[in-house]
Amino acid sequence: MKCPLCRLVKKDDIHTALVYQDNTVTITFCKDCNHDNLDDSPFMIPLAVLNRHKAKPNEKQLRHIHKMMNQFFPDRIDRGYIRKIKDHYSAHWIKDGE
Repeated sequence: MKCPLCRLVKKDDIHTALVYQDNTVTITFCKDCNHDNLDDSPFMIPLAVLNRHKAKPNEKQLRHIHKMMNQFFPDRIDRGYIRKIKDHYSAHWIKDGE
């Protein structure tokens, strides 16, 4: 399995805390992101990963992802774009204004 996000959702490659997982989404923290203004830990940016290897979730999946992320991280918003892995949906949730 070459896709790092596929490995992550199978729990083979989680390097941070697993926050939540169901049939649609895995929520953890991004191991690559570190924002100095949050704190000294490199694991502070919440990451939602679609559990299926596809670039865009359908509307029902996206609503569910947003619902769960808002439940765990109500002070954060979806950054709105995918930075690295373009063919497997993931969303970084940042504080508004970052």
